[in-house]
Amino acid sequence: MALWDLKGKALGLPVCQLLGGQIHDKIVAMASIIFDMEDFDWTLNEFRWFREQNYRVVKGGWGMRPEAVFGLDRQRDVELIRRLRDVIGDELELVVDTPGHHRIWDVPTAIRRIRDLEPYRLKWIEQPLPPENFEAYAQLRSAIVTPIGTGEDEWNVESYKRLIQSGGVDIVQIDPGRCHGLTGSRHVIKLVEAEGLQFSAHSWSSALNTAASLHMLASSPHADCTDFKPHESPMQHELVSDPWIQEDGYIAIRDTPGLGVTVREDVVQKYLFG
Repeated sequence: MALWDLKGKALGLPVCQLLGGQIHDKIVAMASIIFDMEDFDWTLNEFRWFREQNYRVVKGGWGMRPEAVFGLDRQRDVELIRRLRDVIGDELELVVDTPGHHRIWDVPTAIRRIRDLEPYRLKWIEQPLPPENFEAYAQLRSAIVTPIGTGEDEWNVESYKRLIQSGGVDIVQIDPGRCHGLTGSRHVIKLVEAEGLQFSAHSWSSALNTAASLHMLASSPHADCTDFKPHESPMQHELVSDPWIQEDGYIAIRDTPGLGVTVREDVVQKYLFG
């Protein structure tokens, strides 16, 4: 990502222009948080605030403690999603992130549970099964109408290729901070486009990863949205002198050379380990 930034600055061009050309001038910002499955009022107030902030796509999942995560209690899960839909209304799109790593659901259970949520019109269900079980994802996808999002745990182009060819995904989640930076992510996007799928950016770490994600999304007609921290955090708002800000549910692509952010070296030193 740093090399792409340097190249853009050397040529006086935004990185998206180097990735094949800019198609979008703004990207949908998906406000993403962790549910509190033990305090519905807190969770509902968060989503109510998202709506007030004019987000168009919102996401929540998992839980504050391993003993209380989304997916463990069927009745409680459905009740939360029903109340969330009431809070955000019909016009906002809702994504639910399930802890597939915890192996809470097998395929038959996932089919039943996702069908339970169909009345609430999810944009996609995220990682409902262990991420490495591509065959299970293919079985699940053939049995439900809700789109499936997964891919955040893939680390190279070959693993993404296996995922995409498995037939078990609708929204491929790409993290340029994991998949060989923007170079590897660019190769994955070509695979996504060839299969006629969509992709989102699983970018919940730093302003630098957000910058790379925005440029990769801006350069493809198959781009959907990017995860976005709705609240201030050091790595998003201190690390750079010009942090990303959403307006009316979008983040604008900057026309400045490179990735479009300026790193604060004093903050880098502040948070160094060792």
